Amino acid sequence: KKNMQRVSMASAGARSCAVGAGSSRFCTKFTPTLAPPFHCFQTTAGWLPTGALSLTPSTRRFYAAGDSAAPKIPMALIKELREETGVGIMECKEALVATQGDVGKAVEVLLERSRQKALKKVGRSSTEGLIALALRPDLTEGLLLELNSETDFVSRVESFQNLVRNTAFEAMRRVSEVRGTSTPAGEPYDVPLDWLKQLQLPPTNANRPARSVADSISLVFGQVGENMVLRRAVHLTAPQNGAVGGFIQGTGGVPDVGSLAALVALQNVPQADIAATALLANSIARHVAGYNPQYLAPDELKTSDEKARSKELVLLEQDIHTADGPENVRDHLRKHGPSLAVQRFIRWECGEGLEKKKDDFAEAVQQQLHKHK
Repeated sequence: KKNMQRVSMASAGARSCAVGAGSSRFCTKFTPTLAPPFHCFQTTAGWLPTGALSLTPSTRRFYAAGDSAAPKIPMALIKELREETGVGIMECKEALVATQGDVGKAVEVLLERSRQKALKKVGRSSTEGLIALALRPDLTEGLLLELNSETDFVSRVESFQNLVRNTAFEAMRRVSEVRGTSTPAGEPYDVPLDWLKQLQLPPTNANRPARSVADSISLVFGQVGENMVLRRAVHLTAPQNGAVGGFIQGTGGVPDVGSLAALVALQNVPQADIAATALLANSIARHVAGYNPQYLAPDELKTSDEKARSKELVLLEQDIHTADGPENVRDHLRKHGPSLAVQRFIRWECGEGLEKKKDDFAEAVQQQLHKHK
């Protein structure tokens, strides 16, 4: 309040604001499009017309035209909005003032702001991020999903981690809507990105509506301010008498997300304890993630050079580390079932295949110096 003085302006054509009796000052933030009568406030950033939204840190307040002060917003509402959107306290307060304390409408205000800001960053290099692994407890299906960001800093933000994980599990739950029967069991299915973006995620608050993946990404953008790209998703179902298992190199934060992951589909799984099968599938997937085999069996090798490197390139020719020491993968599978075999494996590394931008610090300094010449 010490930084604010309310003054009245007689018409939209006026070029000065009367401050007290017999004095005047120039209105540096004059907006002639406002219909008279309207009011201006003097702030640390200059004169602001009523109804204008200032994002300057010292003037983060919204004033409705004709009101002498912003309506009082209970801290409980600000806390609720912040928990739902993750944006700053002052931005939450601005949105609540603009919507007269309606949390639902305030979310939409913040969402629209994030969309507009995100549009300005579309196309920026996004080669970091996270992968999420979703598995059915009964080992009948699994799904991998990758969401990219500009820097690895974002991958440590909990809201980003939750977004990737929640999207993966909801996509696995509903992917049958688009998968159909054209892709055989045990074979990977590339989930359509357009469908994924429109997928509705369950709300974290029972009183709030579901929100699409695209809108959820926009809300997280409001927190981190980086371009985010939903890059890919693949779904794998178990073949008859089979199982699907996986492994992910986690971040130590939210479970089921990380930077390196693998899925495997096993066939001819003996009728045994599902926990034992899950452990076996996990060990094979862990090996795939760590050793990066390129082929499943030797007959897939094409050149003489590849055949000479079969132990390096072929999964079934490699050794897996067990409690009893190194053991051939093929022999390790036979110990658990005479006909047990790997039908398919998938290995993902976050950002693989994307060209990572290399920053030249010296060049960046020169560019900044050139700007200020």
